[in-house]
Amino acid sequence: MIVKHKKNKVIVSGPKGEICITNDDKIAYRFVMLIEEACESKSALEIAKKYGFSLSRFKQIKKDYKEGGAEKLSLQKTGPKTNYRRTENIEKKVIHLRYLDNEMSPEVIKQRLEQDGYAISVRSINRIIENYGLQKKGFLSSILKKIKRKKKQ
Repeated sequence: MIVKHKKNKVIVSGPKGEICITNDDKIAYRFVMLIEEACESKSALEIAKKYGFSLSRFKQIKKDYKEGGAEKLSLQKTGPKTNYRRTENIEKKVIHLRYLDNEMSPEVIKQRLEQDGYAISVRSINRIIENYGLQKKGFLSSILKKIKRKKKQ
């Protein structure tokens, strides 16, 4: 097996032909990197640099492959996976407070929640109000529809 790098692609050649893998195909690109590291006599650092990764990232990719195969080589979504500030409990409290007084501002809701020991920003409260349509008249029916949709998911 011979691996050649040309511009934005990797060409893997064998006795029966060759296959071309572009940098855009993240899974195949990373997989070829792992194959090259396993088959060549070069160090992991050399291979990682050749493919544009640091040694630590290379080791992480290798570990991911061992744990979950090629499927694990795809790019994972970064950042928080859940709304750790806008929990279901806090959303219910914001809806409840807004229901009690439709004219209550997000700043006042924030103060009330902080008195109860919850840390949340005014912007997060605004998002909850917008998501549930609490800024509109007749918002109660829209809240019930959203809650039903969430339960179905």
